[in-house]
Amino acid sequence: MIRLRLAIVLVGLLGWVGSLRAQTSAVFVPLPTDFSPDYVFQQEHLQFSILRGPKANTIVAWGGVGQGDSVRFALALTEGKPVAEVQLFSPGGSLGEGLKIGVLLRNRALATRVVSGAQCVSACNFMFLGGVVRTIEPGGLFRVHMFSNNATQLLLNDLRHPPKSVEEFNDRYPEFRLRAYQVREQIEKLNDLPQNGARIAQQPAVPPNNVSAPAISPITEASFIRDVVVPDQIVDMRVKDIQQNSAKIAAVIAEFLLQMRLPMRFLTEFANIPNAEPRALTRDELKELNIVN
Repeated sequence: MIRLRLAIVLVGLLGWVGSLRAQTSAVFVPLPTDFSPDYVFQQEHLQFSILRGPKANTIVAWGGVGQGDSVRFALALTEGKPVAEVQLFSPGGSLGEGLKIGVLLRNRALATRVVSGAQCVSACNFMFLGGVVRTIEPGGLFRVHMFSNNATQLLLNDLRHPPKSVEEFNDRYPEFRLRAYQVREQIEKLNDLPQNGARIAQQPAVPPNNVSAPAISPITEASFIRDVVVPDQIVDMRVKDIQQNSAKIAAVIAEFLLQMRLPMRFLTEFANIPNAEPRALTRDELKELNIVN
């Protein structure tokens, strides 16, 4: 009877250990054989790999930073105990998640590292700055750019892909509904003006010899929305959103830098670096700004 009970307990323990191992394996993935930026930067969410050491483990966090990754990161740190260092290889992503992960790493008193050949870009910067000991190996890149927000991306999308009809405009911007008959009336008035009204100012008063005046295309519903409505109404709204959101983002980042005891220069130093062309900091800049210590 006693042996039977012990066997039942043993089976239960083995099942619990197996379940724990399954959960752990679900958190961690093997390091890819192709550990290049082309492959790593394709990942929309952070992936976690574990390097086990004799006394403490190292977690490699690689891929983009997506919504919910701070929660997954906390789980990886718990499952990988004891963890002494986190290595980062990421193109960035969600600024909010990056800030949360940075605070998480600081609260756990972990070291952060960018190894040779790896890159830490954009939101990854704040993950790295959460480390109590921060190391960037020769050949590792810490790339920065100006801070952006969703309103900026929305504005770019408005300008690149404007609505082509009143119906499409009203679907996309219900708060700025257009009346189709009013749009038609305005288009007719503009087309009745000489050389399409305001466009006459863009043409030379007298064409050069032997050169005919360029033909002016009639104003259509699509061109009217693109050239008149979007600039007058939507761009103004987006600019206001950008100003408000930028102030909020700056405040959140400033609070993070204070908490990490880092210089406020990090907030303003890179304001002129385009998002599409992040710049790698030099070794001198990394030390001057206390990014490595």
